[in-house]
Amino acid sequence: MPPLYWPKCAIVAGRGIPDSESLGPPSDYGPAYSPTDSCDVMAPYVSDHDPQSTLPLRPYLRELIVESSDGNRQVFRAVLREVDLSSGTLTPRRRDVVCKVAYGQHRIHHLQNEADCYNTKLLGLQGTVVPNMYGYFRGYTGDGHTAVLILEYCGVQLTYDLRFYYPSFRIQVLQALLAVHKAGLEHNSFFERNILVSKDTNGDLRVVLVDFELSSEHACNALQEIDINNIVPYQRMPLRFKCSEINVAFKETAHIWFDRSIRVFMKFVPEEHTGSVEAVLEYVGVPSNMTIEEARSVIQTALEEKAQDLAEELAMDAKSVDIEWELDEEQE
Repeated sequence: MPPLYWPKCAIVAGRGIPDSESLGPPSDYGPAYSPTDSCDVMAPYVSDHDPQSTLPLRPYLRELIVESSDGNRQVFRAVLREVDLSSGTLTPRRRDVVCKVAYGQHRIHHLQNEADCYNTKLLGLQGTVVPNMYGYFRGYTGDGHTAVLILEYCGVQLTYDLRFYYPSFRIQVLQALLAVHKAGLEHNSFFERNILVSKDTNGDLRVVLVDFELSSEHACNALQEIDINNIVPYQRMPLRFKCSEINVAFKETAHIWFDRSIRVFMKFVPEEHTGSVEAVLEYVGVPSNMTIEEARSVIQTALEEKAQDLAEELAMDAKSVDIEWELDEEQE
């Protein structure tokens, strides 16, 4: 299991000092620069599962993306290289990655939980709806007790709330979340900042969920309530899913669920009894102070109002943000 050569003073490097892969010819910059110079050696806790990767790794930091207020958690964009120790040079292989760094026992505990998730429950999902993991390393650096989780770079965060995008995209995100639940994990941090999107080599959208530091083992009861591969916006869904995270995701975050139940004559009428006026009437009965025709008229009005609400929902969807357009803008 090869080690990681982590640049010293990464906190400083991430604030504008480039961690360059090459300092140019020795004649211009003095002695030849070794990729292992000015590095702390960190031992692998979880190694890269890629069989092609058998050499020590060296990340070159490019940009500090996130830093916690206490400075003990950082996320860098980086380029991951392999070090040929026999020649003291880098191999040609390059991978665009994200390095999640934790300092101190509290932050490391959460980062290790994430690494364990990738190495167990999420192992079969790597490269699809979660990033590939290229290793998790721990050791003592100039910044103290340090841990580094290296993940595949998977695109950009959403610009807007998820509910403002086209239904097809929202469904793709929900399918990713359901896949994580099916793998046996509750995300526990399902927010827009942890939804990344990019285009694959075929030009198709790829949705990836990240940040599993707070995730926990989970037997999801909602998986029996919905067909993962056949989610139709606003069609028949449970009044309340048996999983709180899925319930919030469908109803609030993705806003793909529509309550088709109605309330008439002070009675709640579930969706399965709202197919027609007669179905509702059979379910609730005729109030003692109304004729059957008056009852039918009240029920018809309630059903029409519900249909109007749905029509307005669908009209809003027609004005949704096109994620592909947004990605094209980002690339430009």
